Amino acid sequence: MSFGKVSCGSFKTGLRSVCSVLGLSVVLAGCGSVSEFSESINPFAKEKILPGERRPVFDGADPAAAVEGKAASIGKASGGQEWPSAGGGLTNDPGNVAVSISGNRAWRAQIGASGGSLTADALRASARPVSAAGRVFVYKPNGDVIALSTGGARLWTRSLRPEGEKDVAPGGGVAISGNVVYAATGYRSLSALDASSGQVLWTAELATPARGAPVAGNGLVVVVSQSNEVYAINQSDGTEAWNYIGIEETAGVLSSASPAISGNRVIVPFSSGEIMALDIKTGEPDWIDGVARGFRTLAVSGLSDVSASPIVSGNTVFATGVAGRIIASSVKSGERVWEQDLGSVHTPVVSGNALFMVDLDDRMVALDRKSGETLWATSLPRPEKKKKRRNWAGPVLANGALVAVSSDGRMAMVDATSGKIMATYDVKTKVYVTPIIAGGRMIVLDGDDAVAAFN
Repeated sequence: MSFGKVSCGSFKTGLRSVCSVLGLSVVLAGCGSVSEFSESINPFAKEKILPGERRPVFDGADPAAAVEGKAASIGKASGGQEWPSAGGGLTNDPGNVAVSISGNRAWRAQIGASGGSLTADALRASARPVSAAGRVFVYKPNGDVIALSTGGARLWTRSLRPEGEKDVAPGGGVAISGNVVYAATGYRSLSALDASSGQVLWTAELATPARGAPVAGNGLVVVVSQSNEVYAINQSDGTEAWNYIGIEETAGVLSSASPAISGNRVIVPFSSGEIMALDIKTGEPDWIDGVARGFRTLAVSGLSDVSASPIVSGNTVFATGVAGRIIASSVKSGERVWEQDLGSVHTPVVSGNALFMVDLDDRMVALDRKSGETLWATSLPRPEKKKKRRNWAGPVLANGALVAVSSDGRMAMVDATSGKIMATYDVKTKVYVTPIIAGGRMIVLDGDDAVAAFN
């Protein structure tokens, strides 16, 4: 039985997510605020321990707990110069990148204060930078697009904030294709900029603000709005090719989540918890799946958001989010291959026989990409003082090392094969968004309104 071109079994997954829509409108503007949000609304954070025998209230077991380590394999390292979309490419699948990373910072460039009336977390850029042809492009929630050289020199700045608008607008991001930068904004617009000069080539109006970064391929720019509407805009002139209205969600995480393009399909993440494949020529849906869980163990997991970008690797789509589930589905049919009760704010990495992710408990985890079986799990270092907070962003896979960076200026390198921590560094750079690899270096958004690069 089917619903149009959408399988009925998968469609029911979407309906379950609709039924759990929250009545509270929440926007988290930076990955660093997830733990703070979780603790602030958790009524059991300071629970009174009562006498008596404790028993689990559900039978599900943590798939990464008490794992006997199994070796993961990784693919051959390649690339390392360009990062054209938030996810690293059209399929969000950069794999093992041919760059060696250390804790040595090569440069740091200030990108100016955002201004506006929102909190520091809301002002912080939530979308990953992109890079091509020796340049790095950053979008800020005040509407600025900034171009830097891969050596840290500022090349140009273009403001896309509407005239007379005083406030910042969280959401949006950038992608690059050829010599054109495509910037989706929280001001309900998508603009094409000349990558060399920053000159605006065209601007398309959106009905609602952009949620995350766009993806540019197959002659189109595809962006998802904060109301879960998908826009496909012609790269040539900014006219609308098609749009698709998804299920609106009243709560979500503003993040660097962006669609993936694979063949004649665009795989779209929605804040309602759905992953949908749309025909890239017509916008008609092919299939739908979801990452929401029926039982949630974290307060933040009450959100069903797909906060990480879906990855297409081979014939499989991998997707996860803050609801605490990761799924693998067929890119052609949407048929579920496997699922695990692990979630992440950040986009995983796929290479060799494994998928690597930083989960909601700040563990680096390797899963078998074919079965979902946990190969190994390693807890990333926690602060020595319990009252201090640390949120890890990552990973990127560089020459076989999984690199994660933290909100309090730490860097951890984990061997992708064994899961053993290779090194930790105090890099004195606060990072909330997963880094990228460009120009032979790791590029990070510094939480103090700067961009930094590490050799």
